[in-house]
Amino acid sequence: MKRKYLYVILMAIFILIGTLSREYGFSEETSIKKSNTNKDDSIEILLRKETFYGSAVLYKNIDSRMSGIAKIEKSFGFLWKVKSNTKLKYLDEGEAFTVIGEHIRNSDEEEQLMIGFQTNDSEMAYVICGPEDNQIEDKLEKVSKEAFVNSNPAYHLTDILDGYALIVQKEYDVINWNFYVFDENDRLIATKIAGTGDAIYVE
Repeated sequence: MKRKYLYVILMAIFILIGTLSREYGFSEETSIKKSNTNKDDSIEILLRKETFYGSAVLYKNIDSRMSGIAKIEKSFGFLWKVKSNTKLKYLDEGEAFTVIGEHIRNSDEEEQLMIGFQTNDSEMAYVICGPEDNQIEDKLEKVSKEAFVNSNPAYHLTDILDGYALIVQKEYDVINWNFYVFDENDRLIATKIAGTGDAIYVE
């Protein structure tokens, strides 16, 4: 009888280990690998922001040069599991930048919008999300970036680091899908307005 119980316990342990090995990783990178089609991909986390559900990360697949955003939760204190994984598309020729977003809601009805940004243009220094505004660069000329954001809470400013940015906002709204990209001299150089297609350079 004892052998039977021992056998059942061992089988339960093996099943548990098998389930955990398929869905969880000992690092964020490993958990992203498990959620990708090719499990041998080399993953590098480029940007990370802590959220109510765990981590929002922007990562790069070193082998395929693809990048993406992932929602990752920590479980049991030492394991990571990807709850969502969305890839950024390759930049089309002449396209200024590309973005991908994911609207997140948890069981407590808390909301967040996670956005990944990528560009090949080294002049792009920061991106502002917010209401559509044809005079946004004029407003920035009058005050500092910090003062602009503080006096315009509907806008969200994020630095672009080596062509990438990770934006996490408290809730989804269509105005969050208007993007204005500036260089280091606060000059507006590219935009993407909701419903108008790809990002474009400002002439």
